[in-house]
Amino acid sequence: MRGDKKMKFFTVDKIRMLGISGYLSYHEDEQSLNRAKEDFKSMGKDYDAVEKLNFIHYKPLMLEYLPDSLKNAANDESIIPSKIPSRNLLSEIDKWKLSVKNTWEETFCQYEEHYKSIEKFLPKNVIELNKQYNFHDTKLLAARNFEGNVFEIDLQCSEGFMDEGLYTLIFNGVKLIEVSDDFIGSWCN
Repeated sequence: MRGDKKMKFFTVDKIRMLGISGYLSYHEDEQSLNRAKEDFKSMGKDYDAVEKLNFIHYKPLMLEYLPDSLKNAANDESIIPSKIPSRNLLSEIDKWKLSVKNTWEETFCQYEEHYKSIEKFLPKNVIELNKQYNFHDTKLLAARNFEGNVFEIDLQCSEGFMDEGLYTLIFNGVKLIEVSDDFIGSWCN
């Protein structure tokens, strides 16, 4: 197995930025925010406490991936979605989120273009696997390369769109394997 950087489209960095972008969603006004708090209260939950826990999870990622112009807002917690940010802050956030969206769309187009360029070289059963199953958000647990041109991949699907469980994909007649060094532990997107 050898790494091939040209196949790295949906990187951990891009996926984390997309997650942060989705997290940074705000209520339009105080009335909407108060309704959300009431909804949480009716379910026996404290909206502010839940948002604080979410913020604690996302803060290190925000400090790593947000532009410098937004890092102060992460440090002083004015960026937390349980508050309504100032217009200027919201404008900066929206600008960054648009940049993430554009990067994601460009990446997806590059991936699709690359897939179409190699599809004719793929075995028919691999193409069908791609069409019939959705392995989005499954974690790659292990990969084994056996003699006789057999390659196996173990997938944990508990976080994905498929039924929960462990799946093993077995590929026979493999002539070439190109896998990056950080393949194990990564997520299918």
